[in-house]
Amino acid sequence: MRLLPLIKRLQIAQSHDDPWFPPMIPNAQTLVYFSALANVRELGFDEVDLSALAPQAQQYLGHFAPTLQSLALRKPRGTHSQLLRFLGLFPNLDDFKLLCSHEHKLKPDQTPVPQSAPPLRGRLTLGQLDGDGLLRALSEMCGGLRFRHMDLSTMEGGRFLLDACAETLETLRIYPVCWSSGEISQRFQFLPV
Repeated sequence: MRLLPLIKRLQIAQSHDDPWFPPMIPNAQTLVYFSALANVRELGFDEVDLSALAPQAQQYLGHFAPTLQSLALRKPRGTHSQLLRFLGLFPNLDDFKLLCSHEHKLKPDQTPVPQSAPPLRGRLTLGQLDGDGLLRALSEMCGGLRFRHMDLSTMEGGRFLLDACAETLETLRIYPVCWSSGEISQRFQFLPV
């Protein structure tokens, strides 16, 4: 327990289909451990169910707000507004990585999102994004996008991103979908957060 405050990178591996990594169910014990993680800079979630986590997200993850700079979500479940509210918990967030799949895509919705916005000025990594609705909503929430670096697996929403970040963009890396198998390049999947 004394080592938990030293952890700077936390990855929560879970799967709705894998009995070895069941989905996280927040409870009193997890709250004790999470509250001891006082210096987390990078947080990763696999298959987080944003609708299930939403009622307790502030209680379990809110103390990451002062230190969290990088967030990676792989196959999140939920809606665009749930994701935007989740991002709003972390006012110092600079880097955002979102990897979806054909089976697990965030659902568009029109629910208003509060205007608590992270700066998001570092690196944006996107894989299998379905359209640019989420990007437009993110831009509205943040008062514009100012990413300096982007890694994209597709150019869906790419034009919007390039226009939105034209003044700040320093590097752009594109990892196209493999034409023969429809899979994202393996190199893209393992980019560091």
